[in-house]
Amino acid sequence: MKFKKLIMPLIAIMMLGACQPKADSSNNNLSSSGEPTSSINNSSSEDPFKDVESLHTGSVGGSLVELSVGEHLQVNQTYTCSFVPADVESKKMRAVYDESMIEFAFVENSETNFTIKALKAGALVLKLYAEEIDSIVYREVIRIDEMIKRDEIEDYLFNVADSWKTSPLTLGLAGQFKLVFTLDNPLTLVMTGGDELEEKTRAVITLEYKSLRKNYDFMFYVFKATLDTERSSTNRKFDEVLVTCTGNSIYMYDNEGLINIFYKA
Repeated sequence: MKFKKLIMPLIAIMMLGACQPKADSSNNNLSSSGEPTSSINNSSSEDPFKDVESLHTGSVGGSLVELSVGEHLQVNQTYTCSFVPADVESKKMRAVYDESMIEFAFVENSETNFTIKALKAGALVLKLYAEEIDSIVYREVIRIDEMIKRDEIEDYLFNVADSWKTSPLTLGLAGQFKLVFTLDNPLTLVMTGGDELEEKTRAVITLEYKSLRKNYDFMFYVFKATLDTERSSTNRKFDEVLVTCTGNSIYMYDNEGLINIFYKA
């Protein structure tokens, strides 16, 4: 996807702080295989995995990059991933996960590349163990949502209880920003925020649906973005707004590329 190269520096920063392998936290909500399982959806407040810490003792690739910054998978979609464990000679790994939630398969003749197919909405913990040292080298909560139908996406955006906020590591904007949608005709979003030491930014943007687009493994609803200059305090040349078909995140572009990624607050 054209924003992949912009996300990768964020992951590089995050990987610098990756912790060393640690013992797994216990969880009373277990599947038949002894692994935590949950059928929560993305609007549930009961999240048994909220305290599960990510662990990446190595380098992530493919769709694991998006998972690392909070992306969700979509039911019935297959994702290509890679993880290369560090500090071990043999890269052979074994995976531990809830088989009712995902299908997991290593790519033939590869020890570090694999695919994940999302089976149903909910959440699980994916763990990878380096067989050479029989120790966990990767742990991440995977969240899966159903696809929101095309004729429901505008109402969904409007009815999100909380506003959308930028991720902790911003890309092209100074400070924290948030989005709020209104059901004007056409659909309109208002972006506000900015560095506390600078003048706050307000952008009122009207959206016109364009297409369904697949960027690598992720499906998006694409909207043409037009700035309402009379109600805005910025002259930024907005181009497109991409909404993941799961409704989990929003990718905002101007004429120069990706501005930022917004997640549900």
